[in-house]
Amino acid sequence: MVEHIENFLAANKFPALNDYEDSIEGYLISLVEDDELEPEMRILATSELAALRGPMLNFRVQEGLRLTMAYEEALSNYRKRLDLRAS
Repeated sequence: MVEHIENFLAANKFPALNDYEDSIEGYLISLVEDDELEPEMRILATSELAALRGPMLNFRVQEGLRLTMAYEEALSNYRKRLDLRAS
């Protein structure tokens, strides 16, 4: 699941993370609220945020926690991938 999420972020060219962003939820919210981003990217971020929050809102806590952990690891891997490209 982690690899799939990381590849999804890369394939859709999600923007680099800010240094202060340490959670997937914070990252996605920052994209949704960024008026300078293309609408398509903001919609993708909204969709991912909904997918992330969905299980918790439907009282599937374990599934939500697993999904959050997978997103967090994928985001960390994606940050490293972007850092390697920048160097």
